[in-house]
Amino acid sequence: MIDIKTVFICIIHVTLFYSVIYSLFWLSQKSCRGFGCWTLATISNFGLYAAIMLRLVASEWLSVAAVALFLGFSAILHAAAVRLFTANRGFHWSVYLLPLVLMVVNVYCYLSGRGLAIRYVILLLIIIPFNYLTCKNLFLYNPLIGRIIFILGGVFFFMRFVGMAFETAVIILHGNHISIFDSPDMGSYLLFMLIAEIGIGLLFFMFSSLHSQELLLKLKNTGYRKDGAEVEDSVSN
Repeated sequence: MIDIKTVFICIIHVTLFYSVIYSLFWLSQKSCRGFGCWTLATISNFGLYAAIMLRLVASEWLSVAAVALFLGFSAILHAAAVRLFTANRGFHWSVYLLPLVLMVVNVYCYLSGRGLAIRYVILLLIIIPFNYLTCKNLFLYNPLIGRIIFILGGVFFFMRFVGMAFETAVIILHGNHISIFDSPDMGSYLLFMLIAEIGIGLLFFMFSSLHSQELLLKLKNTGYRKDGAEVEDSVSN
């Protein structure tokens, strides 16, 4: 039998580690497009799992609000980061208000006595389109080198979505649970998510490395100066 709290603690430590490393890297040097959004998404990811554990030591409604908020920001910021990296396009500022709406709706459902299943379904309705955009951009991106890394990234994000969808289906089929810790197969779900989080956490460092290699390859093939405008425009915070 999988110990739920042990796996959960592992996920929290993994996401915390990635949050610190990405933050230090982002603040200390220039990076490729989307790195800032990815760093904020990683921090939101840590906040998501920490918020779930919060319900064991604090008011449960506070945990419900934080989970909805951080999950929404994590999905949107990951999608924005990948979109910026692959297509140099972000989202309109209004998109970033969706997590606030999601938080209010989920807290209302909780306070009005709705079970965990309906809250999960609401979360999925927000997650699906942004997860789809993330996977689509990664699967279709065709860089000069390292396309397999982007395909692998799409697989990891698809794994995250499948894990959440699976747990939602289990909760619906086995009754209207009040807490996520009361739901069946929670241990298997978290173990699956741990694998996905480890893979996702490594992705943007690999993207950055491939981006640098691609720039060097372009310089070699075109003869542009290292401080040329094309190189400078392709790098941002």
